[in-house]
Amino acid sequence: MSVFDVSKTERVAVFIDGTNTHQSAKSLGYDIDFVKLRKVLKDSCDLRRMFYYTAIQPENPRSDQPNNPLRPLMDLLSFNGYTLVTKQLKPQQRGKPSIELALDAVLIASHIDRVILFSGDSDFTRLVHDLQMIYGLRVSIVSTQAKDPHVSDELRKQADDFIDMTNLKNVIARKAAQ
Repeated sequence: MSVFDVSKTERVAVFIDGTNTHQSAKSLGYDIDFVKLRKVLKDSCDLRRMFYYTAIQPENPRSDQPNNPLRPLMDLLSFNGYTLVTKQLKPQQRGKPSIELALDAVLIASHIDRVILFSGDSDFTRLVHDLQMIYGLRVSIVSTQAKDPHVSDELRKQADDFIDMTNLKNVIARKAAQ
């Protein structure tokens, strides 16, 4: 078994709530190496898909400079086997692509055995319940309870497994620039 408690034959899809996961990792003092994360999972199970969800601000049409600080990360993910799902926000709007994540999870559910969800957002509690009850999937939640807890009690209780990101630091943290 791997640090994600999956077997080689288990068909797995990974869903990453980008904002929530970034905040959790930052609170633990590290950045995630997404290439390393994918390799660890690919070596551990039958990895079917890895999705990354994030909201982005619209580009400024009056500027030559792109104003999207996520562009380097988005390029890295796109070139390294992730399905990138973005939600463009209107000016001054805040939001997250929760509905997109939920729909994708339901669409792929009949092709997998396990969902690994990187988020602590209670909005996903009903999704986890439905994936378990309707599709018979095991659902693992990856977030943290350390420091400023980023995982809701409801979500953690509903999950089959809870993996604290504190325990993943040595496995998925990006090495500091020299």
